[in-house]
Amino acid sequence: AFWLHIPKCGTTFGVSVELLTHPHSSRKRGNHQALDSVSNPSQLKAVVVMLREPAQRLLSAYNWMKKRSGCCNFDWGWPKEIRLHFIGQFRTIGARALSSFTGCETNMILGRGCMSRNSTLDDIDEAKRRIDLFKFVGLQEEWFMSICLFNYVMTGKRFVIKKQIVTVRPGSQAT
Repeated sequence: AFWLHIPKCGTTFGVSVELLTHPHSSRKRGNHQALDSVSNPSQLKAVVVMLREPAQRLLSAYNWMKKRSGCCNFDWGWPKEIRLHFIGQFRTIGARALSSFTGCETNMILGRGCMSRNSTLDDIDEAKRRIDLFKFVGLQEEWFMSICLFNYVMTGKRFVIKKQIVTVRPGSQAT
């Protein structure tokens, strides 16, 4: 399995991936590695991913960045000069600075960095086509059900164990 780990979309999911697969984890080349921009169907059929409602993902990213000034470098997909410009904006206008970075999940599915650019309607259509081929797609907002479904897809059995639902990095609320 290839775990497509999108920023702020469930680091705890990695526990399940490690537990039930021999993953070609995205963590080998950085914490958040996008898919290849050109992926064949057999590669896409090995992808497992946890997605998150975009506004919640962006809010979580904002809270994460507020706490960690050195976070979110190359593996978030933005070139150094854009990141430095963003950090300057972030200090003065806060959350509004993030509003120009939409389409993270789509970008990573298409082989681009999370914060690299905004997505077009064609990008969204191509991302949907790719997702239809993925081995597993979970929703962070439906964590317990997604984990149970992941376990079933990977083993043929319905179950959830405690360490799959314990938050690896809990936020101040739920980030």
